Amino acid sequence: MVGPGQGEAKEKKRRWVSAETERASRRKNGGWIAQYAVYTAEGRKRRTIYGKTRAEVAKKLAKALSDQEGGLVFDDKGLTVKEYLERWLKDSVRGTVKQRTLENYEYAVRLHLVPFLGHLKLKALTPMHVQSLYSSKLDAGLSGRCTRPSSRRCAGVSCPGT
Repeated sequence: MVGPGQGEAKEKKRRWVSAETERASRRKNGGWIAQYAVYTAEGRKRRTIYGKTRAEVAKKLAKALSDQEGGLVFDDKGLTVKEYLERWLKDSVRGTVKQRTLENYEYAVRLHLVPFLGHLKLKALTPMHVQSLYSSKLDAGLSGRCTRPSSRRCAGVSCPGT
């Protein structure tokens, strides 16, 4: 007869890494895993981060949480840039800015951003795509003031009336 604890596989004790109530734990294969929550329009979603070391996972988790604080985390579900911009105008901009500002944003999205970037998957959008948009607008004769990213207008759009 086998007594308690004999012949049974002992359960490994998990080691947790906490980063603002988020957790990382050791996996059976020796790697590390961390999970954190993302809040989308459909509700709460859990994201998972994997790494070979505890430090690597902690670093990735800190970056993910930082991006989340900066508003960079979203659930794209295969959205194109066009679909995202339309949703952004409808859900985030409308009601938070003056009507004329909303019209200027819609104009910029419709005439400048969507024709150049609209076909791309949002996940595939890179800084190089945006830089290419800036360059093409400068080559088209728009002023640097209108196309630079620090402009208070949507990045890469023309000035009204040009």
